[in-house]
Amino acid sequence: MALGVSGQLAQEQRDFFEKAARQLIDVHGAKAVVLGGTDLYLAFDKPDYPYRLVDCAQVHAEAIARVGLE
Repeated sequence: MALGVSGQLAQEQRDFFEKAARQLIDVHGAKAVVLGGTDLYLAFDKPDYPYRLVDCAQVHAEAIARVGLE
């Protein structure tokens, strides 16, 4: 909650999330990392990662926009 309210992430927090993502990919064989919280995009704000990211908030926003334009 604090992450979403502040809109900022300490480097230690960013490192934690990136390490968890690498473990999902390298250790557990995940094909992508799903950002299931609307504020998790703050932890993954680089332009490129060596793995696929799926931002659920973006997926929902695009779907809502598509429906609204029909």
